[in-house]
Amino acid sequence: MKDFLFPRFIENERLCPVKSLTLYIEKTRQLRGNNDQLFISFIKPHHPVTSSTIARWLKLVMESAGIDTSVFKAHSVRSASTSAAALQGVTTEDILCAAD
Repeated sequence: MKDFLFPRFIENERLCPVKSLTLYIEKTRQLRGNNDQLFISFIKPHHPVTSSTIARWLKLVMESAGIDTSVFKAHSVRSASTSAAALQGVTTEDILCAAD
């Protein structure tokens, strides 16, 4: 897996991406075997998921959050998160580094 640096959200552990990803990796460790991709299928034989599967998952989450998916698509999440980061004071350099 590629190394990433995520800031912890210490104000609320339930919303912390580091805690969530750490728990996910621990819970799926035995299922993934030699596979080094982060996201795997929850259906046996637990192969790595494709980008289209992740896009479908994102769309379902967006719909359940009340987002109009006829206007906003899965790729909209990236631009929205970039804008939100900039509004929160994250530097352009840090945003570009995270996008790489």
